[in-house]
Amino acid sequence: MNRYEQAYALTWLLLGILICTQALSLGLWVPEGPGSGLVPFLAGWAIGICGVLLFLSERAKGAGKEIQESYWKHPRAWKRILLVLGGFFFMAFFMPLLGFLPTSILVMFFLIQVVERQNRFKVFLITLFTCVPIYLLLNPIFHINLPKGILPF
Repeated sequence: MNRYEQAYALTWLLLGILICTQALSLGLWVPEGPGSGLVPFLAGWAIGICGVLLFLSERAKGAGKEIQESYWKHPRAWKRILLVLGGFFFMAFFMPLLGFLPTSILVMFFLIQVVERQNRFKVFLITLFTCVPIYLLLNPIFHINLPKGILPF
């Protein structure tokens, strides 16, 4: 059992719990609709659940497994990290100009390709079926104003 991986997983769980507690202090719901703590609470909840799942998967691997070669020693690891950061900087800079939906679609498509090359049509479908429901959830349902950019949505 890789104790370091379990410790990382528990760190994610702790981070999720801390985010949720702080989000509760902001308020999840106000009479006018969603409060400023709702989205951070949902994000903290997702981070915590991922930490639990990661911990359980590491525990299920068992004690007899050898520790694999470090991710950081892989020659492309730093390049991928820099590309992911670049994608987030692109999103932060261009979202006010292009709007939430086009920017998130472009960046998510790029990030999935950076992590692991896949069929572009499949990646495009994954991107659409992820970004569009998030947009529909946040904008029309929760009435959260997202950057519109040059497009009317």
